[in-house]
Amino acid sequence: MPFASLPVDRIERLPRGGCPLERFHTLPDPEYHEGVPESRERRAASDTFFTAVATASPRWLTAANAEPSVALPERPSFLLHQARFHLGDTLWITPLLRALRRLFPGSRTTLVGPPIARQALARNPHLDALIVYDPNAGPEERQRVRDAVIEDHRKVPFDAALFALVHQPESFWLAETVAEIGVPQRVNLEYFDRADDGVRIAAPFTHEGWFFWGTMPSPRLLLHALDPFSAGTAHSEEHHPEERRVLFPVGPEDRVAANGWHLANKLGDAFAVLTPGGKSSERWPPLCFAKLAGALTEEYGWDVVLEGAPNEKALLNEIVAAARPAKGRQILAATHPLTTMAALLERARLLVSNDSAPIHLAESVNAPTLYLAHHEKIVHSHPTGGVCWALYDDAENRVSRISTAQVLGALAQNFQ
Repeated sequence: MPFASLPVDRIERLPRGGCPLERFHTLPDPEYHEGVPESRERRAASDTFFTAVATASPRWLTAANAEPSVALPERPSFLLHQARFHLGDTLWITPLLRALRRLFPGSRTTLVGPPIARQALARNPHLDALIVYDPNAGPEERQRVRDAVIEDHRKVPFDAALFALVHQPESFWLAETVAEIGVPQRVNLEYFDRADDGVRIAAPFTHEGWFFWGTMPSPRLLLHALDPFSAGTAHSEEHHPEERRVLFPVGPEDRVAANGWHLANKLGDAFAVLTPGGKSSERWPPLCFAKLAGALTEEYGWDVVLEGAPNEKALLNEIVAAARPAKGRQILAATHPLTTMAALLERARLLVSNDSAPIHLAESVNAPTLYLAHHEKIVHSHPTGGVCWALYDDAENRVSRISTAQVLGALAQNFQ
């Protein structure tokens, strides 16, 4: 991986030829770094590398009977599916939903999405219909989803189907179904990860775009699904700088619920939220979160809320039991619905998280965030905006090696 020679603790977005590249910095800390200094040569090399791979992404393949650029009807109907099924992946779809509505006013969009989409997209103003698909539910589930897609197509025929990463067995059958029922435009996005990638277009698709991993944030990558219909305007950050920001609307009732919990628990006006859970990345150790929670009450005078999913309640209680709050301060555990959690993040001074979905909820409400990450995932998952920073271990690339002192040092530099 090219990142092995690019030690990074924080990143800064730079516009470069319309593509958001990432510039890498080293935070000097003798207790944490092996002392690899940033140099003009190192920065030039990283800029050159990312310029090259960003320019090469995506590489488009077009079926023999398809045109590279396609005109859609005035009010087209779209089917969307991304073959990733966690909360963060679902939120990453929201910029694409927004772009569809902006580029094609009056269009209709149906998403085949995971069960978590019921919560994540319940209030999304750009989604017309949701067909829930649980890839772990067996062959009967596939038949149910297939029937629902066919029925939707019968009522309002899809003009285009937009896919991402569906070469996986969990989703390739859906692409084949869409081809069988005659949806005229079928676009897929994939990462180069096999010897024959990008050589021949897969049979179900009319257009297929291939990307190098780590060249751009995933929400922006998904916008490229519109390339065959939009001449690149779907992801023009020059004209639409907020285009890739994820959307999770917070309503008045959510703020009422968050405020009620806040008052009932006598939480101070100044508080931080810590989210120690997560599914797809290495977690920072619970004891580290406990030490950090205590330090935030002591050094900043904040209360601390530990948030997580209901199945993470034992983890939250373990951290609360190990934490030592300063006198007069609280460290509380909560398993709020996503809507209430987002409303709390609106009011929080800070979120500290693993590289997981809460950093994208925080992005949606512009909450200051520090998260602990593997360095190869930073460009891929880093939220947009200037209030989110990533910290990682450049010696062994292990989240568990990051110390509480290092996190506090990063907070002192970026959040005061």
